[in-house]
Amino acid sequence: MFVEHHLVDLRASGYTPLAWVRYVRRALAFARERALANPGAVRSILLVGLAMFFATVFLAVLLALTVDPGLARRVFVWTAAGLFPMIGLTLLHVDLVRAPDGTPLDAIGWPTAITLTRVALVPAFLVFMVEHHEKLALFVFVVAIFSDVLDGWIARRYRQETRFGAILDPLVDILCNFWLFVGMWLGGLVPIVPFVLAGTRTAMMLVGGSYLYVMYGPVRVHSTIPGKTTGLILTALVGARLTLAAYDLEGAAHRLVPLITDALVVLLAFTLLYGYTIGWLNWRRLRRREPHDKIVRDVRFGA
Repeated sequence: MFVEHHLVDLRASGYTPLAWVRYVRRALAFARERALANPGAVRSILLVGLAMFFATVFLAVLLALTVDPGLARRVFVWTAAGLFPMIGLTLLHVDLVRAPDGTPLDAIGWPTAITLTRVALVPAFLVFMVEHHEKLALFVFVVAIFSDVLDGWIARRYRQETRFGAILDPLVDILCNFWLFVGMWLGGLVPIVPFVLAGTRTAMMLVGGSYLYVMYGPVRVHSTIPGKTTGLILTALVGARLTLAAYDLEGAAHRLVPLITDALVVLLAFTLLYGYTIGWLNWRRLRRREPHDKIVRDVRFGA
């Protein structure tokens, strides 16, 4: 959680341990203050969490009746456990529930609710992969991809863009891509190399972005043609690997899986190089405090 006017004091104090403690206390107090100032947004977040809980119960019952009661229970427990930190972290960012012009909103809106649903699907995907229910895992993957398209379309079509949604959507994409590779590795669908590359890529983006934000100021992530292209290809490759695990059509898996694995390794290595280069260029420009052209591709700096 980043609160810029408190981060200014943190930077001025030299990032001492005492300054970090003071910053965390101020940030939490700020979150509480903004939550009290916008009870409508708080209620909407809690209602979304409650709706997800009831949906989890319903799907668990469906799994118990059609597949396996033990599997249903594990999916329910892990998904329900994941809802608490997700809703808690969302409540800490009530201040971001604003229109693009800064006007506070009294609800998070359907696009953000759909984005949060994509996060809630992660535990079920992992359980399905670990227990080798590849068809169910593929179904969750397809639902997640559909939700990724749907939330953006609804936000643009019905003008429900929010500052919180603009930050949440790319962050969720980064995290969900990582958990995809965690699940595929645990399920034996990919070797350790793609898993390590995906983990390194996620850490570089999250840790690097947080470092730049804390040290220098606000960071805004914008998509680019290379980023969109690699994302689409990566999604297609992951989808193909899951499909071949769920439905081995005429022995195609034996012929195609090695090629798909190699393509994943190359593509992930490229995204690492691309992300490192952009992050390094931004870091160098900010250290020199250049007054102009503080934008390098998909990361922008400024208030």
